[in-house]
Amino acid sequence: MTVTITAAPSTVTGAAYLEITTTNPVVALTRTDKNGTRPVRLEAGALPFTGTATFRDYEPALSGPVLYRASTDYGTAETSTTLAGQGPRFTVPASPLLSVGAATVYDYAANRKTRSTVHEVIGRADPIIVRARMGTRTGTLSIVCADHADLMDLEAVFALGATVMFRQAEHAGLDMYFHATETAAVPNTGKWELTVSYVELTYPAGPVLGAWTFADLAATGATFAEIAAAYPSFTALLLNTPGPL
Repeated sequence: MTVTITAAPSTVTGAAYLEITTTNPVVALTRTDKNGTRPVRLEAGALPFTGTATFRDYEPALSGPVLYRASTDYGTAETSTTLAGQGPRFTVPASPLLSVGAATVYDYAANRKTRSTVHEVIGRADPIIVRARMGTRTGTLSIVCADHADLMDLEAVFALGATVMFRQAEHAGLDMYFHATETAAVPNTGKWELTVSYVELTYPAGPVLGAWTFADLAATGATFAEIAAAYPSFTALLLNTPGPL
């Protein structure tokens, strides 16, 4: 059995680039970092494989070591890297080409509400509680963008209504998957600020969706004018979602 794996960080995309060479089928590819151990999100059908393959992981933590493990039925190979030093990022896990960086994120607020039911009973001093766990975080994030163009790119990600992953380097446990429920944009001392209201979600299972490429676009035979008329933004073109966002 021979399997090797290497990993390298990208400061441009906030992803880790993985290369695996194996003579036995790789059946699992996992990542361990400060957010826990999870499978690397790949396109459907990417595993198992033999030979040499390259992958991109858009969900590693932005601080501390990131360990990758490629497993076969006969053994495993490991490697590690780090994405430390990068700024906060917002990524759509199912369509990770939508990964937008921000200058900074501040004014983080998070509330958690009980899912228990409280019954006030006549003649009884204390209530009867049907106990349940606390819900996930809800709150706001204030995001500073370098300019209005960056703000529009970020706002377009939230406008899709998809699950978004927030990664940052300063605080363990702060990274999360969430759904944006509202956004508000304002200018801020030469930059732009976007406040996002959110509700936290659990880890979203599922593969990376197949990429829509420029070759696919060229095969449609559409002109530049027709493309501009059909897609309201580059984000919409990237996802092949014509019409208003």
